[in-house]
Amino acid sequence: MRKFGEIVVDEGFATEEQINSALTYQKTSDILVGKILVDMRVLTHAQVERVSNFLKTPDCKGKRFGEAAVFLGACTEDDVARAIEVQRTSKGMLGDLLVALGYITERQRQDIVRIQMEEA
Repeated sequence: MRKFGEIVVDEGFATEEQINSALTYQKTSDILVGKILVDMRVLTHAQVERVSNFLKTPDCKGKRFGEAAVFLGACTEDDVARAIEVQRTSKGMLGDLLVALGYITERQRQDIVRIQMEEA
């Protein structure tokens, strides 16, 4: 199976230089729990935004994202525990980083993943 970055370059979505930049970033980045929960399809982007806004209120002073998400009923403590485990062991998926860096769109990321799955 071709690597994600190879497909990105082959499809003309990004350059090899941009891929290398994203790979370098991948080695040093920490993924936020909210992002992981979205990737796990536990939360939606709207729910992450709601929790993030709640974290800015005086009622939530000192709470972490996971605590706030559970408090708001957006997910369970088990969901947060799994997300934290992923956070500890992962530096991020290349496709997510390319989207975050603005090198490809979310739609392009989805198309590339589909191509990978078809070639598997």
